[in-house]
Amino acid sequence: VGSGKKAALAPQGQPIIDATEGGLLFKAIQQRWQQSADPQRGIFLEFAGYTENGRVTATRLQRSLGWVGSCAERPTNIPVDARLWAAGNEPSWSFVLDGKGATLRWLDGALSLPVRPLLEAGGTVTYASDTSAGPLRIEFSRDLCSDTMSEAAFGYRVVVAANGALYTGCGLVR
Repeated sequence: VGSGKKAALAPQGQPIIDATEGGLLFKAIQQRWQQSADPQRGIFLEFAGYTENGRVTATRLQRSLGWVGSCAERPTNIPVDARLWAAGNEPSWSFVLDGKGATLRWLDGALSLPVRPLLEAGGTVTYASDTSAGPLRIEFSRDLCSDTMSEAAFGYRVVVAANGALYTGCGLVR
């Protein structure tokens, strides 16, 4: 339990209480074990929550990964300073929002976007911006979302409306 490049459990371990909406944390763990080629391999969990009386209470799932080399080492595929992150396949795309700006990437290009206030309502976080190609809207809806290609589960389903097209994928909100 911790933050930064390395996070570790207390030597004796700490009980985790899943207070995520719909039990998403434990569902993500179960899914990783069921889909893993090696069920004995560790699972990296990233979640928001708090510690109290020697227990950890998870309130929001970020991601659950089954392909990490060590549970104590933070995976590097998502920037530590990302406030919003999302990605999808067929076609491949990704979105990152940090404190400096946002970038939406496709196989054939990228779109740099400004930092905008996020709209939050009913478990959905929305980033919206006007671009030279028209309006852009990215919605992060709280729900278990699996990316079987990367052996990962995320706490948000993501829909991107850009350039007259819709893209779907998974993401996290920090």
